Amino acid sequence: MQKLLDNWFNYFTMMVYLFFTVGMVWLIIRKKLNPGTVILPVAVLGRVMYHMIFEAKSQYILPYFVIMIPFAVFGFIEIINALNKTISKLSK
Repeated sequence: MQKLLDNWFNYFTMMVYLFFTVGMVWLIIRKKLNPGTVILPVAVLGRVMYHMIFEAKSQYILPYFVIMIPFAVFGFIEIINALNKTISKLSK
Protein backbone atom coordinates (compact mmCIF):
# COMPACT_ATOMS: atom_id res chain seq x y z
CA MET A 1 0.00 0.00 0.00
CA GLN A 2 2.86 2.38 0.81
CA LYS A 3 4.48 1.82 -2.57
CA LEU A 4 1.16 2.42 -4.32
CA LEU A 5 0.68 5.76 -2.55
CA ASP A 6 4.28 6.79 -3.22
CA ASN A 7 3.83 6.11 -6.92
CA TRP A 8 0.48 7.91 -7.01
CA PHE A 9 1.81 11.08 -5.37
CA ASN A 10 4.96 11.06 -7.51
CA TYR A 11 2.76 10.82 -10.59
CA PHE A 12 0.50 13.62 -9.31
CA THR A 13 3.49 15.88 -8.63
CA MET A 14 4.94 15.30 -12.08
CA MET A 15 1.57 16.03 -13.70
CA VAL A 16 1.18 19.28 -11.78
CA TYR A 17 4.65 20.43 -12.87
CA LEU A 18 4.01 19.35 -16.47
CA PHE A 19 0.60 20.98 -16.82
CA PHE A 20 1.80 24.13 -15.01
CA THR A 21 4.54 24.43 -17.62
CA VAL A 22 2.07 23.79 -20.44
CA GLY A 23 -0.23 26.48 -19.03
CA MET A 24 2.60 29.00 -18.91
CA VAL A 25 3.73 28.20 -22.45
CA TRP A 26 0.12 28.40 -23.62
CA LEU A 27 -0.23 31.90 -22.14
CA ILE A 28 2.91 33.01 -23.94
CA ILE A 29 1.89 31.45 -27.27
CA ARG A 30 -1.61 32.93 -27.20
CA LYS A 31 -0.07 36.31 -26.31
CA LYS A 32 -2.25 36.94 -23.31
CA LEU A 33 0.72 38.58 -21.71
CA ASN A 34 -0.25 41.24 -19.27
CA PRO A 35 0.83 41.72 -15.68
CA GLY A 36 -2.35 40.16 -14.35
CA THR A 37 -1.89 36.86 -16.13
CA VAL A 38 1.86 36.45 -15.87
CA ILE A 39 3.06 37.90 -12.57
CA LEU A 40 1.73 35.21 -10.25
CA PRO A 41 2.87 32.17 -12.28
CA VAL A 42 6.31 33.65 -12.89
CA ALA A 43 6.69 34.53 -9.23
CA VAL A 44 5.63 31.04 -8.18
CA LEU A 45 7.96 29.38 -10.67
CA GLY A 46 10.87 31.61 -9.66
CA ARG A 47 10.40 30.94 -5.97
CA VAL A 48 10.04 27.21 -6.50
CA MET A 49 13.25 27.13 -8.53
CA TYR A 50 15.06 29.24 -5.93
CA HIS A 51 14.05 26.98 -3.07
CA MET A 52 14.80 23.82 -5.04
CA ILE A 53 18.29 24.98 -6.00
CA PHE A 54 19.53 26.96 -3.01
CA GLU A 55 17.52 25.82 0.00
CA ALA A 56 17.10 22.15 -0.97
CA LYS A 57 14.23 21.68 1.47
CA SER A 58 10.91 20.60 0.10
CA GLN A 59 9.01 22.10 3.04
CA TYR A 60 9.53 25.56 1.53
CA ILE A 61 8.07 24.50 -1.83
CA LEU A 62 4.76 23.19 -0.49
CA PRO A 63 2.89 26.56 -0.33
CA TYR A 64 3.91 27.34 -3.90
CA PHE A 65 2.95 23.85 -5.05
CA VAL A 66 -0.59 24.44 -3.78
CA ILE A 67 -0.72 27.67 -5.82
CA MET A 68 0.55 25.80 -8.90
CA ILE A 69 -2.43 23.42 -8.94
CA PRO A 70 -4.98 25.90 -10.44
CA PHE A 71 -2.51 26.85 -13.17
CA ALA A 72 -1.94 23.15 -13.86
CA VAL A 73 -5.70 22.72 -14.24
CA PHE A 74 -5.69 25.63 -16.71
CA GLY A 75 -2.95 23.89 -18.72
CA PHE A 76 -4.85 20.61 -18.67
CA ILE A 77 -8.08 22.28 -19.85
CA GLU A 78 -6.23 24.04 -22.67
CA ILE A 79 -4.74 20.74 -23.84
CA ILE A 80 -8.17 19.10 -23.82
CA ASN A 81 -9.66 22.03 -25.78
CA ALA A 82 -6.85 21.87 -28.35
CA LEU A 83 -7.34 18.12 -28.75
CA ASN A 84 -11.10 18.57 -29.20
CA LYS A 85 -10.52 21.19 -31.91
CA THR A 86 -8.06 18.92 -33.68
CA ILE A 87 -10.41 15.94 -33.52
CA SER A 88 -13.33 17.99 -34.83
CA LYS A 89 -11.21 19.26 -37.75
CA LEU A 90 -10.09 15.74 -38.60
CA SER A 91 -13.61 14.35 -38.46
CA LYS A 92 -14.96 16.88 -41.00
